[in-house]
Amino acid sequence: MRSVSGTVDTEVKRADGAQAGAARAAGLRRARRLFWRMVYELVARRLPGYIFGERVSALCSRFRAFCVRRFVERCGVGLQIGPGVTLAFACEIGDHVTINENCRLQAVKIDDYALLAPECYVVTRNHRFADPHTPIALQGYQDEVPPHIGRDVWIGARVMLLPGVTIGEGAIVAAGAVVTKDVPPYAIVGGVPARVIGHRGSPDHETTA
Repeated sequence: MRSVSGTVDTEVKRADGAQAGAARAAGLRRARRLFWRMVYELVARRLPGYIFGERVSALCSRFRAFCVRRFVERCGVGLQIGPGVTLAFACEIGDHVTINENCRLQAVKIDDYALLAPECYVVTRNHRFADPHTPIALQGYQDEVPPHIGRDVWIGARVMLLPGVTIGEGAIVAAGAVVTKDVPPYAIVGGVPARVIGHRGSPDHETTA
């Protein structure tokens, strides 16, 4: 019969081996994500948009989506993405999302069928500034709070979303708005700071985002 100590030693070795295997697998996943992030940043992000026609633009978008799917936290099917877009590793992107050129996305959750117009900026954290006697640059950053863009949302050009805001399903954010608080579902908001200026389905509040 095997001794108790021998059995314990075997189990410990198995546990250590499993932990080592899990650590190696995690390291490989990180390395693969970093590799595809580098391919995206150095090659895919710099490919042209519509300047060479719709066919070339579609091919470039598909290659960008191919790379993005391999380094972000989650990415669904049907992503369309323009040139010059920057995304964080922690982004979660749903199905059939469109992200137009030169958007800057820190960690964010984007639900299905959302549309982001060019040059949107999504922020997850701000500088700390409470101490007036210490330079802001030395006070560090607040904790990250990723924004959430709901299903079928249209974000207009050059919109800024501040940390932690939720854009409700079906809402529209007009061009140039700065969103500092949650947006109700199907609302139309605009301005700095953004405020409700209408609701979808009302013929009196059609707007161009």
